[in-house]
Amino acid sequence: MDHDLRMERRRVRLFFAGLLVISAALDIVGALLVHRQTRSEVLETLLPATVTLGGRAGALLSGVALLLLAVGIARGKRIAFRLTVAVLIATIAFELVKDLDFEEASLFAWILFGLWWFRHHFDADSDPSRLRWGLVVFAAGLTGALLYAFAGANWLLGTLPLVSYALIIAALTLLLRPMLAPRPAAAERERLHVLINTWGRNHISHLAAHGASSYHWVNGEACVAFTLRGRTALALGDPIGPPGIARRAIPDFLSYCDRQDWIPAFYQVDEPAPYRELNLTLVPIGAEAILQPATFELTGKKRADLRYAIHRCEKAGVRCVFAPGPEVAAEHAEQVRAVSGRWLQSRHSPELGYSLGTLA
Repeated sequence: MDHDLRMERRRVRLFFAGLLVISAALDIVGALLVHRQTRSEVLETLLPATVTLGGRAGALLSGVALLLLAVGIARGKRIAFRLTVAVLIATIAFELVKDLDFEEASLFAWILFGLWWFRHHFDADSDPSRLRWGLVVFAAGLTGALLYAFAGANWLLGTLPLVSYALIIAALTLLLRPMLAPRPAAAERERLHVLINTWGRNHISHLAAHGASSYHWVNGEACVAFTLRGRTALALGDPIGPPGIARRAIPDFLSYCDRQDWIPAFYQVDEPAPYRELNLTLVPIGAEAILQPATFELTGKKRADLRYAIHRCEKAGVRCVFAPGPEVAAEHAEQVRAVSGRWLQSRHSPELGYSLGTLA
C-alpha cells in the first residue's frame, strides 16, 4: 500500500469518525430534549405511546453506541463498520418512530450511504477470541435495552437500563481491541537463522531470531522481526532478505499492520531512503561508533584518553578475554549476575532488553 492510499484511508476514517461523533451528540440531545408537539400528535393517532417512548429510548441508546463505534471507525475496524451500519439503520427507524424526525433520519441515511461507498477503507481485523465474546455480550446488552425500551417490563425497570448500557459498552470495548501478534514456531526461527546468515546486513539483525516475539514473512523470502506492545508493532532493524524483496517488505509490513489495527515502527535502521519514500518520520536516538579492527589504532592525540583508560585497566589487573557464551554462563553465572545487579542498582534502571536480544 503506497503512501497516498494510506493517507486517503486515514482521512476517510477520521472524517466519518468525526461525523459520527457530531451526529451521535445531536441524536442524544434530540432524544433527551427535543419534542415536536405537532408531529407527536400525528404519531399518537398511528402508534401506541409505548412505541414512541421506546423509539426515544432507542435513539438515546443508538447515540451512545455511535459515540463508542466512532473510535473503531477512526481505526478502520471491519467489525465497527458492520455494527455502525446496523446501528445507523436502527437509528433511522428510531428517529421516525419517536417524533417523525425526518431531518435527523436523512442525516443518518446520508452517513450510511457514505460509509457503504467507502467500505473498502474499513478492513482492520479484531482479535477472534475477543470478537466472539464481544458479540455475545453485545447481543445480551442490546436485548436488555430493547426489552426496556419496548416491552416496559416493570420488574426490570429499576436495573435494566444500567445493566444493558454497561454490557454494550463492555462489548464494544472487546470488539474494538486490536489483533494479538502470533507467536513464532520453532521452524520459523530456523528459517530466520538461515536468512540472517545469508542476508543479515543490519548490525542488529542477529538479534531478531531470539529478540523478536513475532515474524512477518514476505513471499517466504524476506522477514520483518517485530514485537507488539499495546498497538505498536516495533520492528527490530531493517527487513531481512534479498535487497529487492527486503525493500518491498517495508510497505508490505505497513499494510499488514494497518489490517491488524497496529501502529508500525522500525527501530535502528541502516538506510533511511526507503522509509522517507513512505513518509515515515525518522527520529535520531543516538550515534553509534563503528570501528574497523584491521585499521584501528590507539596512536594520536585523539586517542589519548582511551590509552589512559586502557593503562588504568591494565594496572588494576583487568584482562579482556573472548570466550563462548555458554561456557562463561556456566562457570561465572553467579559472578556475572552480581556485577550486573550492582551496575543496574547504580543506574536506578531495569535490565536493558530491546536491542540486546530480548526485544522487551
